Amino acid sequence: MYHSSFARILYTVLFVSSVNQLFGQSNFQSGYAVNIEGDTLRGKIDYRNWEKNPKKITFQHGDASGLNEFAPADLISFAVMDEIYVSALVETEVSSSNTNQLDNTARLETIQEQVFLQTLIKGEKSLYLNVNSFSKENFYIKDGDRFLLLTYKKYNAEKLEGGYTRSYVAENKMYQGQLSVYLQDCPSMKKATQSVLYKKESLKRLFESYYDCIGKPLEFSKRDEKTFVKWGVLAGVSATSLRFDSEFHPNLTNPDYGTSINPTFGGSMDIIFARNLNKWAMVNELVYASYQHSGESVNQKNNNLTEYSSTTFAYHQIKMNNMIRYSSFIGNTEWFTNLGLATGLAISHTNEENLRTVFFETEKFETREAVEGGRIFEVGFLLGTGIRIKKISTEIRYENGNGMSNFPSLASTTHKFIFQLGYRF
Repeated sequence: MYHSSFARILYTVLFVSSVNQLFGQSNFQSGYAVNIEGDTLRGKIDYRNWEKNPKKITFQHGDASGLNEFAPADLISFAVMDEIYVSALVETEVSSSNTNQLDNTARLETIQEQVFLQTLIKGEKSLYLNVNSFSKENFYIKDGDRFLLLTYKKYNAEKLEGGYTRSYVAENKMYQGQLSVYLQDCPSMKKATQSVLYKKESLKRLFESYYDCIGKPLEFSKRDEKTFVKWGVLAGVSATSLRFDSEFHPNLTNPDYGTSINPTFGGSMDIIFARNLNKWAMVNELVYASYQHSGESVNQKNNNLTEYSSTTFAYHQIKMNNMIRYSSFIGNTEWFTNLGLATGLAISHTNEENLRTVFFETEKFETREAVEGGRIFEVGFLLGTGIRIKKISTEIRYENGNGMSNFPSLASTTHKFIFQLGYRF
């Protein structure tokens, strides 16, 4: 009854949190847009710190209540926060970068799209980025009025070695030659382009070196955004229930094991991903947890044989929790939802059954393992939601574990509700 009520509360909180995150407030920031007539419109743009280049933006003129949506065909450019985007009709490369799905040709697979290119470097020689709908990064340079795709592709190739044909991953690095020509007014760039990687940080460094070489200032350089780590400590209380399901073990399935209330504490390391307004994070926790249960059962096997069973379980665990976190922010308040796995190692445990067997007038006493060959590793599913205000967080979490039984004929499950407080450094 207790856990049923607790579960309803948790699911209600999770639902409210999910609705809040899915339909959260907009994030309008001061910016400007240049329309196709060349007029500069100043106002606010709903800034989403886009992981993929936006296909449209929402624009608010000044303090007016009316909103406009602009696609690449409607604008020349727009700027918001530390980001500048220009509208361009470009070729975008769409072949897979997954090693298991590479094709066998160095030839690019492209489609033509009108997009908002993100400006990484702006000056006499500029660099642009498009993260397309396939999550693939394409980089561009500008030649007159045209935006040229820097050519790069991974593909499968074969070569003969020792009489055998060996497959390997090859790379079409034509972009290095393109850049050598593009930046040729600095002689040292010819060597530098031979080692530049098809990655944002590497290409930006190349262009910054170029501007140092020619002695001219950059008009704009996009500030780097990096994944960062936050450390923390946490403490709370857990409420655990234990259940067995089997047709053959009434001494385990009949008892009501009740609820075990225990403290839990540990440390956390949150890896917060760049872009998307830091909404996504990988959460890793190392915690101590425990539970203790006991139960009694009377099993009347026949008129002359009765078993009286008393079982005790006590597990003290070191647990590794690994979760994905999604957050939404309102001012200094962060609402978050966690989803992941818990892996627990029992550092000490009790798995014991005291059995009294009465056959006619004869009694027999035995102490044995309640669950024969019980496992010491427990794996569970985690789901939780919480709120953080500055450095302090509170969370309510549900965990469903696979208990201590290794046998398909005896299913063991633990259901745990956890309320915890956290402090992030």
